[in-house]
Amino acid sequence: LPLHYTPILTSEMTLHFTARYRAISENMTPGRIHSEVWFTLVYP
Repeated sequence: LPLHYTPILTSEMTLHFTARYRAISENMTPGRIHSEVWFTLVYP
């Protein structure tokens, strides 16, 4: 189990996520970006 978790006690739940981009290079060029996020939802 993770260190922190919240049990789901209802049949519906909204999950809120936030994200920030981090520069991994000194040289950056403005433009469009694309990202994907993968996560695992564990339930019995």
